[in-house]
Amino acid sequence: MVIINVFKKWWFWVFVLLILGIGYYFINKNDEVTYLTEIINLTTLEQTVDVGGEVESISEVELSFDIGGELSDVFVSVGDIVEVGTLLASLDVTGLNADIQSAYQAIQIAKANLEKKRAGSDDETIAVSEASVKTAQVLLNKTIIDLQNTELLLDVTRDKFQQDISLKNIQAQASKDDLSQANIEFNLHIKDAYRDLLSSSWASIIYARSGLTQSDDVIGVRNGTANDDFQFGLSVRDTESLNNAKNSFMTAEIGVNEAEVGILNLNYKSSYSDIYNIAVLVQDAVYDVAKLLLHTQLVIDSSLTGNDFTVSDHAGVKSNVKSSRVALQSSQSALENSFQLLESVLNEKVSGVRDFENTLLQSNISLDASKALSNEQLLIAENNVASLSESVLIKEAELSKTIAVLNQTKAIPQNIDLASYKAEVQRAIAAHSARTAALDRAKIVTPIKGRVTALNMEIGETVVATTPLVTVQTTDAQFKVVANISESDIIKINLNDPVSLTFDAFSQDVVLHGRVGEIDPAEHVIEGVVYYETTIFLNNSNISMLRPGLSTDLIINTELIENTISIPQRSVFEVDGSKHVRVLVNGNPEDVQIETGIRGDMGRIEVLSGLEVGDELILKEINEQE
Repeated sequence: MVIINVFKKWWFWVFVLLILGIGYYFINKNDEVTYLTEIINLTTLEQTVDVGGEVESISEVELSFDIGGELSDVFVSVGDIVEVGTLLASLDVTGLNADIQSAYQAIQIAKANLEKKRAGSDDETIAVSEASVKTAQVLLNKTIIDLQNTELLLDVTRDKFQQDISLKNIQAQASKDDLSQANIEFNLHIKDAYRDLLSSSWASIIYARSGLTQSDDVIGVRNGTANDDFQFGLSVRDTESLNNAKNSFMTAEIGVNEAEVGILNLNYKSSYSDIYNIAVLVQDAVYDVAKLLLHTQLVIDSSLTGNDFTVSDHAGVKSNVKSSRVALQSSQSALENSFQLLESVLNEKVSGVRDFENTLLQSNISLDASKALSNEQLLIAENNVASLSESVLIKEAELSKTIAVLNQTKAIPQNIDLASYKAEVQRAIAAHSARTAALDRAKIVTPIKGRVTALNMEIGETVVATTPLVTVQTTDAQFKVVANISESDIIKINLNDPVSLTFDAFSQDVVLHGRVGEIDPAEHVIEGVVYYETTIFLNNSNISMLRPGLSTDLIINTELIENTISIPQRSVFEVDGSKHVRVLVNGNPEDVQIETGIRGDMGRIEVLSGLEVGDELILKEINEQE
């Protein structure tokens, strides 16, 4: 009951809502981020090298040109007294002046290009870009139409060759069927011819047996009783005929017996080779019997008639033999016709089948040729489609590129668009400065007061850089400062760079000035570190208080760039090898790619392009909860 009463209290629900609100606040609270920034302005960037040195006395100095060239003027003679800063000699600077003028013109051109880019594209440039877009669109449309036509041609080519190949398949199948049907028909004709040969052989062997019997009835080889009435008168007038007839009988009997044995084992289902071989035996047997009947006819003709063998009997026997001969010759002709018919049918099959086989071969060749041509033409058409498809992609990319160029042409130039133009201006200025500096290096100026004691040069001759040409000997106390400068700093230093000097022995308010007079090209290794000995010559003022061996602190001014943009080096970071910074744009951080120049003092670095005056550079990100 107590718990229920608590639920009814108003202050309980207020407390619950308060707890929920606090929890919601902490759960959904976002970490607020602020930034430490710097507004970009034009500044003077100075690069110096700080190093310690030692004062040394000077007896004489040997002076040379810092660059090589043709000697133009010599302003002193041996024995002349010269003051600090006196110009002693100079090189022909015609080429250097031309280079300086060319570098100056390059600055003007770079600035003009920058201003032109700032002003944006003119109507003519925009019109050219728009024309490029239209041209790219026309080319794309034409390529698309060509692709569509080529795809249609591919379909037509495919259908045409499919129909052609289908027709050639039908023709080849028809030729194959014709060959098969021809084989069937020729085989039936051959079968009939072998049947006819077998029938003729049966008939012929019958006639051959009958003729053999008829002859035996006359000459009495096997049937000795058939010629009892006339055997003594046989071949009386030609006994040789009877012997020939009997010999022929023996031969013919062997052939007829062999042929009869063979033919009795044949039927219409026997093999063609068996039928043919027995038919040849029958043919030989018929020939032998025909020869026997001829000899028998001669025996009859040479026989004598008498009481037992009358003229009428003689005529009857002769007539019977003649009838056997006629019947046998008829069967022999029929058998020969059967052989010729078989040979003719076999030849017809060979010739006919060869014709059908040639027709089938030509059909298959035509089919294969159509398939090969189809594959070739389809491959060409497919390659054309693929090539045009690729061309469409290329034309689309080219159109997109021209549209991007048009949009960029119409757009107001941004910092990123101006970066390369600004960098070109800075490069032109740097080139001009370098050429101007070279002009100073074409002079020899004495760093000390003294007397000229040697001149190793003549006007018009070509001199080599760093070769001693003038010697100046001091006429009173003169000093120089020698410093060892590390290899990391020596590359920043050039001859005649201004130098400020302070001394441990004097007040910091005492500052002397000088310039870099000599840089020894030979390295000096001190405790494993490479140094280069550098000589600084002092101006004449306030040097009377100096003594050899005094320690000095030198500040060498190597670069001084006015009206430039410089930023802290710690704000620069690299992305894929390029330098970037973060700037605040409408309260949001954005990455900006920059191009940097020299590194100056105080941890700052020159920015050649990428930033504008007024940009808000992010130096550090600050989380409010930190």
